[in-house]
Amino acid sequence: MAVLCNLDNLNARVGTLAREVAAVYLPERTEPVKPEAPPVSAGPSLTSAELASNAGLYHDLTTDTYGRVYVRDGKLWASLDAGDGPGDSFELRPLDANRFSIPGAPVVAEFVAPGGGRPRQIRVTGAGQKPMVSEQVAEGFAPTAAQLREYAGRYASADLKVTYTLVARASGLALQIPGRDEIPLQPVFPDAFYGSLVDLIRFSRAPGPQASAFTINRTSVRNLRFERVR
Repeated sequence: MAVLCNLDNLNARVGTLAREVAAVYLPERTEPVKPEAPPVSAGPSLTSAELASNAGLYHDLTTDTYGRVYVRDGKLWASLDAGDGPGDSFELRPLDANRFSIPGAPVVAEFVAPGGGRPRQIRVTGAGQKPMVSEQVAEGFAPTAAQLREYAGRYASADLKVTYTLVARASGLALQIPGRDEIPLQPVFPDAFYGSLVDLIRFSRAPGPQASAFTINRTSVRNLRFERVR
């Protein structure tokens, strides 16, 4: 079963929608269903401080995408993008102080403390043949008004045949996409901002003070580049 969709803000919910449609239109299985691998059972309760020690932004070294780990309602959550919205998040339940499982799945995420010049890592097993490794990214970028103006301008994508506009306002940087409401962008780390829909965008620079291009890289889009045109 294939799902075609002209909305770009569904993200991980596409799979859920596909299963709901399949349940309506497809007949029930007549052959026995092969049992899936049993989910990993949950372990001890951790304090909010223990959970928060793992929170932060993480960079997947293989896909070059970013995800966020955060605490909400006394639980640890992982987001598929750089934000902390519930739409693309799943709970991480503790197995011990450093190892967490995803409810209903045989996946284990282990947080590895920083050391030897290496930042904190997440090592995920059970989701593929090889472990997936992400490293925590230092945040705290607070650009000045002059720095925000370095990003402002019009940027065109040769792949999408469209032009986006970045404006520097007193409240911060904002992205204007034709036919959509303006998207506020939150600074994450130098030359990187987060916004709904576009996730994390990273700017690059040619010689000179202004940004020359930016790239969108998320779970559904890889290396989508926009070049400055004005």
